[in-house]
Amino acid sequence: MGFGGGGSGISSAVDVALNNPADSNVLSYRGSDSKWVNKIVPAGAKGDNGDLAIATSAAATVVWNTAGSPYDISAMAFPNTIHRVISGNIVISALPAPSSAVSGTLSFVFKLSTSASSTYTITWPSGVYIDPNHNTSFTSEPGIFTIFHLFWIGTKWTLTKQGDYNFAV
Repeated sequence: MGFGGGGSGISSAVDVALNNPADSNVLSYRGSDSKWVNKIVPAGAKGDNGDLAIATSAAATVVWNTAGSPYDISAMAFPNTIHRVISGNIVISALPAPSSAVSGTLSFVFKLSTSASSTYTITWPSGVYIDPNHNTSFTSEPGIFTIFHLFWIGTKWTLTKQGDYNFAV
């Protein structure tokens, strides 16, 4: 496609054909200076957030420990990112039970509460599908964050461990 005017021999939009008819939805030819310009496309209503959500308690210190276990998070909305400090073995007893017509993610960012290594475990509800070939253990080392994602596929929750991170490095 040739652009411009003057010595190019282009004097109107007829002289320059758009290769893709859909381009006419976003381009128009301005004859006053022989240039193609962007059309202003009216914006429609804004869609939903998709998997973007406000992180729950990102700044606050919410501690999960053996004394508070088991944790029922069935009322928690998703998508959601939940930050928790772990100071004991925990059991998550219940997750939300969404409609089969939706999908979404609950993400967890866990970190150890002390400066010493401890052997803590996280037990997920029995209905969660956990691939036996993937490591889904909590890394309970000082300064390490372990990130998990629970994904609702319309029929059940699946669990994956994103990884262990030392954000201080």
